[in-house]
Amino acid sequence: MVNDVPDSNGLLEGTGELIAKAAKAVNFEHARITAFGECSPLLLAQGKAEAAIRLEHLWDEITKSHGLDVLCAYPLDSFQGGGGGSYMFERICAEHSAVCFRSKSSAKLC
Repeated sequence: MVNDVPDSNGLLEGTGELIAKAAKAVNFEHARITAFGECSPLLLAQGKAEAAIRLEHLWDEITKSHGLDVLCAYPLDSFQGGGGGSYMFERICAEHSAVCFRSKSSAKLC
C-alpha cells in the first residue's frame, strides 16, 4: 500500500515472482495454483472500500496473466446495514469472474 492505495507495481512484481516459484514447485501435469485473498476484506472492514475494489481489480489482472485461481472470503455482514453495503457488494462482485456465498439462513452456490 502507498498512501492507502494498493501499490500496483509492487503487487504485480511480487506476485509474479511468487507464482513463478510455486509453478516450479509443482511436479505434475495440469496443476493449478490458487491464492487466497485476505487483504481486500480487511481493507473493506477498515472502511477503505475503494482500496479493496482496486486490489480486487489488480488480482483479476494477475489471474488473467498467470492463469491462477484467487479465492476471497468476505464476511457478509461487511455489506449489511447502512452506508451503501448492497452497492459495495455489487461493485466487489463485479471484479470477480464467479461469486459464491453462504449465509446462515441460506446457501447460494456459483
